[in-house]
Amino acid sequence: MKGFFRSVLLFIVFVTGAAAGGTGVHLWRGATAPGPAADDLPPRRLEATVLLPSVDNYGRPLDAQWQAALELLTKEFGGATLGPPQEGCWRDAQGKLRREPVRPVTVTFERGKLGRFREVLDEVGKKLGQEAVYARFEEPRVELRTTGGAPKP
Repeated sequence: MKGFFRSVLLFIVFVTGAAAGGTGVHLWRGATAPGPAADDLPPRRLEATVLLPSVDNYGRPLDAQWQAALELLTKEFGGATLGPPQEGCWRDAQGKLRREPVRPVTVTFERGKLGRFREVLDEVGKKLGQEAVYARFEEPRVELRTTGGAPKP
């Protein structure tokens, strides 16, 4: 008799779930409300934040070289966002703690341009007299929308 009632109960649960469009199954799997269609989202891009030093290895300002390095990045990738000055720290070959003022520069580009970005980054590092250059990558979805609202000169 227990088996009969269990079968009837399972049948009722199954029919109720099917009639509700399988809602119980979807909730069990943790489904959420539908998001935007894939066509509505901008394509994935790479965003690199590079920490550029603002002084050379002797503490002298890299004003002209820094502007030239920034020019390389913006010319190739169309623009950059400058973060506030910060302090970078690392250990040199002798294990001594070194510090220098740096400034984050963020550049966004198509994923297929990663090789070219690395080439430009090497040029930037040479211009600033660096052995190595730090770059952090993320993969945001970025959309640059033209609004037509720029004032006419």
